[in-house]
Amino acid sequence: MSISYCETINGDQKNISEQEVIGGAKIQNRINDFIFEINIIDPIINTSNEKIDTILKNTSATNESFFMNEKTLKILISSKINLLVNPSLNCVKYVYDEMLKMFDTIDQDILEKLARFPRLNKDVRKVHEEILNETLDDVQYFIQSFIETYQESIDLYNSDFIDNVLHNYINPKTQLKISIHAAELICMT
Repeated sequence: MSISYCETINGDQKNISEQEVIGGAKIQNRINDFIFEINIIDPIINTSNEKIDTILKNTSATNESFFMNEKTLKILISSKINLLVNPSLNCVKYVYDEMLKMFDTIDQDILEKLARFPRLNKDVRKVHEEILNETLDDVQYFIQSFIETYQESIDLYNSDFIDNVLHNYINPKTQLKISIHAAELICMT
């Protein structure tokens, strides 16, 4: 039975459905949707000049500067990394639900044999669900911990970070939302 389940995930099952996308293919579709979803997240959303100015003042305290300090950038970036939590947890929940449903799409011969033994069928499904529940909790905890760790270890001096900022926000071909905010703040001080 576990072989048939793995075959359903890997697309190697005997009877491939022609009516609907199932198994691993359906999970892959959701992962592709997730990637699209996180790529369209606007990191500047809900970041007004006033919000940036308030954070800048609070992190500068009595050391006011013409430039945005490191603490301000870390706070702004950390808050935007939080935008990844919900889409990530939703994707994991979808995969969990799909893996539960996938049990009913394994090899029909195996399902028919299990149906002859209702108690065994119930017990196998219960164990399957328990294993997935344990894994779900672990994966959700991992995602939240990973994002929290990443927020705590933002390296503003990393060349990849600097190159990404220069490419995405300083490139004249793109919209300069963040640099407009920064320029307005510099002019206000």
